[in-house]
Amino acid sequence: KEHLEHPDWEVVTREGEPVRILCTDLDDDDYPVAAVVRNFHVDKYTAGGLFQAGEETKYDLFFAPKKHEGWANVMHNILSNKGYLITVFGSEEEAKSHAKNSTLATVKIEWEEEQ
Repeated sequence: KEHLEHPDWEVVTREGEPVRILCTDLDDDDYPVAAVVRNFHVDKYTAGGLFQAGEETKYDLFFAPKKHEGWANVMHNILSNKGYLITVFGSEEEAKSHAKNSTLATVKIEWEEEQ
């Protein structure tokens, strides 16, 4: 958590509550970040997103994991007699257009990546 302000990244509390960063430059060396939690109350945080300096709490701020989804073909591996995934595609149609005779299924996959 180098900086809690980025236009494309959602910020949440440790428990996943939505947060809106108001500013990151308060005139406070210890707590320069102001944020609204659950559109309910304003709190101040350290530059690293801690509610209480030096201590972890359920109110600490994090970048929410970014959710992704795509489509992949599950192929039959003759050597191991198991399935495996190939490239992830943006749509089911695109994945199916790359299917081969050894394709067992075209499946939707979802994953999260840390920011």
